[in-house]
Amino acid sequence: MNLVERDEQESELERIWSECGAGKGSVVLLEGSGGSGKTELLHQAAERARRGGGLVLHAGCSPAESALPFGVLGQLFSSVPAVEGPLARLQAPNSPLAAEAAPHDPARGAVAIGPQLALLLNEVTATLLELSAAKPVFIGVDTVRHADAQSLACLLYLVRRTGAARVMAVLTDDTAAHRSPFRTELLDQPHTRRVPLAPLAEAEITALLARQLERDEAERLAGEFHTLSGGNLLLLRALLEDHLACGGVRKDGYGRAVL
Repeated sequence: MNLVERDEQESELERIWSECGAGKGSVVLLEGSGGSGKTELLHQAAERARRGGGLVLHAGCSPAESALPFGVLGQLFSSVPAVEGPLARLQAPNSPLAAEAAPHDPARGAVAIGPQLALLLNEVTATLLELSAAKPVFIGVDTVRHADAQSLACLLYLVRRTGAARVMAVLTDDTAAHRSPFRTELLDQPHTRRVPLAPLAEAEITALLARQLERDEAERLAGEFHTLSGGNLLLLRALLEDHLACGGVRKDGYGRAVL
């Protein structure tokens, strides 16, 4: 499905993927408030990469798994047989490698990598670079703020070494997320790009509504929908569904749903 209301960001992700195929690696931090369309854009970009012959590695982060050492890294590389050995060593019960990536300051999330873990990550990185020589690699991490600290340290290790490779990493995050050391170092990388998802303007809301309504009706409703939703994509879609179901916006019910 084409995200008409996010066509600018979708086009930018497509352009960055094309550059990746030509040998220019990138890291994209896709930022927006909850319900802004980050996850949908990430999935579309991953599907585009897959259809284009790329290797897609994906992980979804959850608060329930944020204390699982190397959990996100395991998700990313679970479909890559060439790194089964290193992953098994990372995720083995009571693995000493987890201690080598233990946070120095849990409140800030700062993580250092010990020598044995660095050697293992060097092996994983070499495999990733070898894979990218055969086909472009797309790495997607959804809701990165909920990733475990060990995986975040490993991700930084990888992205620092893939700027000249055919590797594109897209990480989604909330605009209001805590400004962590991970985020600071990620944005310091010369090949990192921020792609913000701002609330939709009235003209973009008109385009969204016109996909399912007559143009005149879309233009008439756009201002009201903008006022009620604040330009939030998820809430706009709920309003549109409400309108299609009952022929109008149920303001009282909508207000209760938001609260």
